[in-house]
Amino acid sequence: MKIREVEYDTLVDWESRLDTAYRILEGQRQSGVWTLVCDEALRELNAVRSEIDREIVDSVEEPFRD
Repeated sequence: MKIREVEYDTLVDWESRLDTAYRILEGQRQSGVWTLVCDEALRELNAVRSEIDREIVDSVEEPFRD
């Protein structure tokens, strides 16, 4: 397993950018013009956010697993 440190400010920036993307896609999805495209993009964003969350949890829990 590769260990990588990420600064807290970087994580906050990523979260902010993800939130912005969610707002944009949700607004466009509700307009009905790009519904299918926006739905797929929202699913992909959810997957990325889940992966980031899992990495954070794994990193925090790792010292306690022994």
